[in-house]
Amino acid sequence: MGATGVTGATGVTAAPGGANTQVQFNAAGVLGADAAFEFDSDLAQLRVGNIISSGDTLTNQNSFVPGTGGSSAAGRIVIGNGFGGNTSPDMDFATRMRNARLSVWGSHDQSASTQQTAGMMVQESVSLSADLPLTMVSRAYASGAILQLGGGSSAYNYLNFYSVALTAQNGLVVVGNSGNSAVGNTSVNAVTGTLTGVQVQTSSTATHGVGYTAAGILSGGDLTNFTAFSPFTADQSGGASPDVTSYIVYYNPGNSANRGSVNNNKFRKGSYWFLKNDDAVAACQLGSLTQFHEFCYTSNATSGSVDINKTNGQVQTITPSGAVTVSGYSNFVTSASDSANTDAQTDTVTIIIAQGATPYSVTMPTGAAYKYAGGVSTVGETANSRTMISVTAVLVDGTVEYLTTVSPEFV
Repeated sequence: MGATGVTGATGVTAAPGGANTQVQFNAAGVLGADAAFEFDSDLAQLRVGNIISSGDTLTNQNSFVPGTGGSSAAGRIVIGNGFGGNTSPDMDFATRMRNARLSVWGSHDQSASTQQTAGMMVQESVSLSADLPLTMVSRAYASGAILQLGGGSSAYNYLNFYSVALTAQNGLVVVGNSGNSAVGNTSVNAVTGTLTGVQVQTSSTATHGVGYTAAGILSGGDLTNFTAFSPFTADQSGGASPDVTSYIVYYNPGNSANRGSVNNNKFRKGSYWFLKNDDAVAACQLGSLTQFHEFCYTSNATSGSVDINKTNGQVQTITPSGAVTVSGYSNFVTSASDSANTDAQTDTVTIIIAQGATPYSVTMPTGAAYKYAGGVSTVGETANSRTMISVTAVLVDGTVEYLTTVSPEFV
């Protein structure tokens, strides 16, 4: 390099710039280096903070050939610092995506409440220069992914049972430690997956999970509330005894070993709903109901004073083992307030009295609030008979009334 080089004619030497593995460059006539420009000879990796191409395009003439999961992978391009600077495929937490040809993968510490980060942002701005009529076939995408699958000349079939096993958009949302133990475990309030799985690991928790054609996967962790639009699997693994407290689904494919909500039954053990509304004010208009059935609650109280609690179910059965006195009704909804106004409501519960071989008396409540059709409040006492009682709670001039019809005995 001449007299001022590393070794020159005069034998003068210059100390390298920067730290070990940092690439040397001319910095105002002396050797310079930077932590963002390194070469790791053990991994054969060149790390550069930013590559800016001016004029010519940046191309790669090599074929992209995934590696085998070792410490390096041929043809693998990683944009980002991997996990703490380690971009080895062994550090990929999603094993099914391991050795991706192109990986946008970074890691960082986050503590500020106002800090916002994203692994990848795809942005596209569209400015219209003319009206686009309804008949024009025009599209604008911020991003797109196309997957093509064919059976070849023999027309082979791909009989997958996971609805997201064949998708153009796929991935996994993991809460807690999975594969990469350095990530650690945590608790989150909300997590959402689209065409993917929401996975909660051992010692981690998620309070609210939402999936759009997704799986709720419990790997030992706890997922308190999971809402799914067409779930393809409700539980794939287990751990000790993970359970979902509340599971709500908008479309359930039905009961099978690999689809829907049945797998291991952990999602169905808690509060299991198709559609759920916790706001008593919210209105709902339904069209034509082709078929439905109602849950029937069997009361544990079979003698003495019995309170009919609406929260147990709209249909309730009492099998008397002694004289029964219905003391009253609780939690019937007769009004709903949205803070701006209060709307009157009605609430109906059906009570079925199932007499056994030895019948017992059933006494209905009395008072101004309890009104009986035809003045009949007597429940039959024929052995093995059934009596159906319909109770509708209604708000009249600010007072709750219970309009009750006691049927003749079914014998």
